[in-house]
Amino acid sequence: MTPKRSDPFTAPSTVGDMVPESGSCVLSDLGRSVFDRILVVDDEPAIREVIQEYLSMEGYEVQTAADGIDALEIMRRYEFDVVITDLSMPNLDGFGLMKQALKIQPLTSIIVLSGQGTFENAIEAVHRGAYDFVAKPVRDFKTFKLTINRGLEHKSLLINKQNYQSNLETMVEAQTRELARINRLLKQYADQLESVSLSVISTLLTALEEKDRYTAGHSRRVTHYAVGAARVLALGSHDLWVIQTAGQLHDMGKLMIDLSYVNKPGPLTKEEWEIMKEHPAMADRFLAPLPFLEDVRPIIRHHHERMDGSGYPDGLSGEAVDMKTQVLAVADSYDAMTSRRSYRNPMPHADAMTELRKWIGVYWLDEPVQALDEFLIRDGGPREHVEPTAPFAPPAAPWHPRES
Repeated sequence: MTPKRSDPFTAPSTVGDMVPESGSCVLSDLGRSVFDRILVVDDEPAIREVIQEYLSMEGYEVQTAADGIDALEIMRRYEFDVVITDLSMPNLDGFGLMKQALKIQPLTSIIVLSGQGTFENAIEAVHRGAYDFVAKPVRDFKTFKLTINRGLEHKSLLINKQNYQSNLETMVEAQTRELARINRLLKQYADQLESVSLSVISTLLTALEEKDRYTAGHSRRVTHYAVGAARVLALGSHDLWVIQTAGQLHDMGKLMIDLSYVNKPGPLTKEEWEIMKEHPAMADRFLAPLPFLEDVRPIIRHHHERMDGSGYPDGLSGEAVDMKTQVLAVADSYDAMTSRRSYRNPMPHADAMTELRKWIGVYWLDEPVQALDEFLIRDGGPREHVEPTAPFAPPAAPWHPRES
């Protein structure tokens, strides 16, 4: 929760209440929140006043307490980012305060400020939960401020760790539920898989499209473009079926990846990109038990491979990236450029084709690029909505791949 200037201190009810809302803190040029809250605990009024005046001038929100009992009462009502406490105080000393304060506000950084500036006291204070130790009287206020800011950063790291663990658990639970759902589908279709293959494809495609509003319709458009280019190249009926099925399923590996970060503004981080690059291999592994997709799986796995070896997941190069794979790769790249994303507008058709031609001989051959261009000229350019492509019949049982 975020304090307001009219009410600078807010009482925490739970540990969760100590986590600030996203975007609620205004940062200074030093990178810290202008609402950082500090409690100063010392039985000497003069020291309390000097520290309070200095910290207030530095932009911190400050409250004071004369001993540990008063400090605990204040901490039960208000949240603090840092507690600066003396060790030797009446009623309840600094050691007793640390023990109870961390039960009330476990994420708060405690800095010990004491005239008992011995190494033994410093070690004891850290063992009991203090973040740092500063000798009293404070003479170097610059170092004192740096110690406080490190304490603030320490609390921020604890909050981020807590949020990460919470989000990770939620993500794992969601992915586990998704994988369990897919496994149930596979078990249901195991006995008559080939006879219900179109239903499986439709179910998986719908699930994928609903996960990402910015790429809704992407698989249909890629299938439409790829099949159109394959017809221009006069590929055989089995190749048309392979390309159509691969187009429908080429991104299904994303079903097993957390897509929450894909729609964020701006590019992916290195870590997010490494996760995203796993989706072709994930799709291949998922489809491995389906024998009637044996010729489709390599196209799905390799639709991000490039002739110069710069693609993924296997780093194929040259002729290893076959024509059917290149047809799908070119169609996929074209739709990615001409579709709207959360972080950019769609690219015009002419610009997209210029970009595809720029990589002829590097990423792909001339034939699939020219075939797509010829098809799009007849078809009217990029589309936002495409009706499902009428399915081609899969090959009959006696058919052998080398016959086409």
